[in-house]
Amino acid sequence: MNYLNGTIPAVWASTPLTDIELTGNRITGRIPDELGRITTLKYLYLESNLIEGPLPQSLGNLTNLGQLDLGANAITGRLPGSLGNLKNMIYFAIGGNPITGKIPDFIGNWTQLVELEMLGTSMEGPFPPIFYTVGNMRMLEVSDLNGGDGKFPALQNMTGMLYLYLRNMSITDELPSYIENMTMLLILVVKPNMK
Repeated sequence: MNYLNGTIPAVWASTPLTDIELTGNRITGRIPDELGRITTLKYLYLESNLIEGPLPQSLGNLTNLGQLDLGANAITGRLPGSLGNLKNMIYFAIGGNPITGKIPDFIGNWTQLVELEMLGTSMEGPFPPIFYTVGNMRMLEVSDLNGGDGKFPALQNMTGMLYLYLRNMSITDELPSYIENMTMLLILVVKPNMK
């Protein structure tokens, strides 16, 4: 076990790194803008640290990035629109951060996305219509959306879903019939907040 502290060094921008994994340390401060210059980066795991502030727009320059885990930090603000450029994204996790704003339309650009985790944020619903074009999804975990429309998300294109977790989203709709077409679905969790 390591307990690295300090900030992410901006000088890393001059390296050809493909993988940065700093999960479970005590990294503080903001993600530096310079990180967006490491265009060789494919994996960025910063989960469970003390990172704060908004995400830099420069992360949208990491067009080779396929996996981004920022969960369990203190990241604030909205998800920057530049993240829509990350068309190789297969795994994105932002849960456990006080991120605000609506679920962004740009997730529809992530046509290769397999897993999306947005548990315990301060984001707003409902799911944007373009989101339903993401057909490769295998795992979707969303909770605590504010201002939803009460409808069950239209996920009918996600027929390969294995794990669907929707908690505290103010869904008042009935279970949709398309669930029966999710023939690979192993786990379905739809429940209110259990405090």
